[in-house]
Amino acid sequence: MAIINCPECGKQVSDQASSCPSCGNPIKNKVIEQNLQAMAAEKDYRKYTLRKSRKVLCILSAIFIVGYLGIAGSPDLAINRWEIIMVILAVLGVIIGFAKPDNMVTVLLTGVFYALAGIVGILCHGNVKETNAMAIIMIGFGIVFFISYWRMKAYE
Repeated sequence: MAIINCPECGKQVSDQASSCPSCGNPIKNKVIEQNLQAMAAEKDYRKYTLRKSRKVLCILSAIFIVGYLGIAGSPDLAINRWEIIMVILAVLGVIIGFAKPDNMVTVLLTGVFYALAGIVGILCHGNVKETNAMAIIMIGFGIVFFISYWRMKAYE
């Protein structure tokens, strides 16, 4: 129980009171309405920040993919077909990560493609050091997207 100021007359009144004893202004419904509005605003803000952080992760992933292609595509290193599959899966993760609508299915699919890219990268052992580093990064992105999916699910 908290003491609040009546929005009408400014006198102190309990937040549990149905109306202000001084002016009769309804209190309880307004407090409940304000709390619901605050909770809805917080929920929208959390969804917004999750959406923006996922977009940033997709951009970082694209940068890592381009960097990996630059390293693995050098003339002295040959890219095998498994590395190509890993890159394709990661690129699909980036594309789906930027897809519209931005909903739970796209988040889950993005995580799945990143995780698959990482698993294929670990299993292929092409340019071992570079491939394993890229694979671990992709698995990390996949895990972050899975966590984002579960957090989105909590806010639904």
